[in-house]
Amino acid sequence: MGIFRFILAVSVVLEHLGGSFQLIGGFRAVQVFYYISGFYMALILNGKYQNSHYGTFLGNRFLRLFPIYYVSLVFLGLRFLSSYINQVPCEYYIPHCGQIVWQHLWSLCFIIFTQLAIVGQDWLFFLKLDSSGVVYFSKNGLSEVFQAYAYNINPVSWTLGLEISFYLMAPFLMKRSHRTLLTLVFFSICFRILGYFKLGLTDLVWTYRFFPFELATFLLGSLCYRFYQSYLFAVFGKTIWGPSVLAAIVMLATLLFVGLTKVVSYPTVIYYCIAGVSVPALFYLTRKSSLDRMIGDLSFPIYLIHMPICSLAKRFLTTNSVYIIVLLIISALVLNKVISQPIDRFRERRLKKDS
Repeated sequence: MGIFRFILAVSVVLEHLGGSFQLIGGFRAVQVFYYISGFYMALILNGKYQNSHYGTFLGNRFLRLFPIYYVSLVFLGLRFLSSYINQVPCEYYIPHCGQIVWQHLWSLCFIIFTQLAIVGQDWLFFLKLDSSGVVYFSKNGLSEVFQAYAYNINPVSWTLGLEISFYLMAPFLMKRSHRTLLTLVFFSICFRILGYFKLGLTDLVWTYRFFPFELATFLLGSLCYRFYQSYLFAVFGKTIWGPSVLAAIVMLATLLFVGLTKVVSYPTVIYYCIAGVSVPALFYLTRKSSLDRMIGDLSFPIYLIHMPICSLAKRFLTTNSVYIIVLLIISALVLNKVISQPIDRFRERRLKKDS
């Protein structure tokens, strides 16, 4: 499944690059990432973390996220610095927003907290500021004059805020019955439908940034793992053709379902269904492949650092999307070698000590 995660990360990059060649797009890629996250959390919490303490699980999750996140902030700092030195506007900076937050101490503290702790970065999409810097709730935060989300230093790291929300709940949710999880999925989907069609919550802040609506996506991934563990693993073991066909279908769909502009559409729903059904097959086919895992490990740093790297590359090196993606892959390989792999070994030692 590592190659699939890599393709999803590249889909996000290509959308932000804005070239003519696109895959499924950032919105759909992020939704599938949530689903895969739910699948993996069920996998590890029913596996190697089954007997570990809550603090060990949570600490290791944070160790997985924060080091690369802070590296992305360094890259973004370089981008801001280059803009300042060359007196060229930076695409991540909104001047009038940069001024008003300093007028209100608690707003400033809250913004700083979200950028250091990641927690709450997704909340900023539901907030606005008035001219004096005071934070208020907003139904359509993307449309406000003073947008709170403009203070997210890394424009894509808000997804980690949703991930952390799920991590905080996952050890408790994974102990619940199938019926309980299905009930939560049902209500999450019902609230999403009610919000979209009856309450007018059609803005992008609601369609994939509001955690109560996205909880269903995470939990469907977890339930998919349970179904795989209980039934599909034995079925897949009898023949390789079934999982291979499913894997081929989802890869083909990722290439074919391009150019989708509508957030809610039948092709989008069809793609989610194909991806959801295929994830267990992809996992089964690649579960013992070190190469697939290595490629999959590139997806997280590529996703987190692609905004500053793309911006720096366009300004000083090239605008060619292929070259930029190659640069991102090289950067991700270096980050994994220098930062992620040593930290992963430390995480394994923490887990063994706890067990």
